[in-house]
Amino acid sequence: MTFKLSGIRVRPVPKRAKESQGVPVERVLADRIRAFRQEHGWSQDALGAAMAREGFGWTRVKVDALENGRRRVTIPELVGLAVVFDVPVGELLVTAEPWVQVAPSTAITNVALLQVLQGTRPGELPHLEYRSPRTEVQLERLQRGLVREIKELAKEWANRPQSEKQAFGWGDLDRRIRKRFGLEGPQHYFACLRLWGRSASDERDARAVERPNAKQWISRDLIAEMAKHLDERRKR
Repeated sequence: MTFKLSGIRVRPVPKRAKESQGVPVERVLADRIRAFRQEHGWSQDALGAAMAREGFGWTRVKVDALENGRRRVTIPELVGLAVVFDVPVGELLVTAEPWVQVAPSTAITNVALLQVLQGTRPGELPHLEYRSPRTEVQLERLQRGLVREIKELAKEWANRPQSEKQAFGWGDLDRRIRKRFGLEGPQHYFACLRLWGRSASDERDARAVERPNAKQWISRDLIAEMAKHLDERRKR
């Protein structure tokens, strides 16, 4: 999934944030306010005057302090800025940076931040889209669980007949899915069997019988199904 707002393209980033990573949310907001101000051809005085007309006691000094990180924006002011620039509030927090820090040890991906602003419940976010001290503990448990799962699947994989493994359709879509989600062979094999009873490539080809010109869209649907399946298993 890709969002493109105000010419900035942002994509999901399936990597965990580190404390040193991510641009502070205040910096994102300051940069966006400056960008919108310049887009309107306004000086700092003009933006201060526009906010004053909306009932906020802004001057050029406040605008300069905000754009240079010396002042934070309050929630009422955030709404006022959206009114002045005539944009959704979420537009004021769009960034191409993959991670946004909302606290010293808490970060959220750019896409997840937009999703939350657009109404997604934070509890519905994938594990790897949000990082905090609480989720760090969950991720450690998740990693231990994944290690156990890989070991168990490897044993089951070894016991499968070679003819069955060779018959599994390791097609182009399967390679894409493995690369996208970082799956080992056994993980991918059993995930496909749980979902469709066959490989992703074979499932795509079966669905394409009635929609021969829609393979690309079918592939996207299958990737989304795999993402949901993996996330559900990791939340257990």
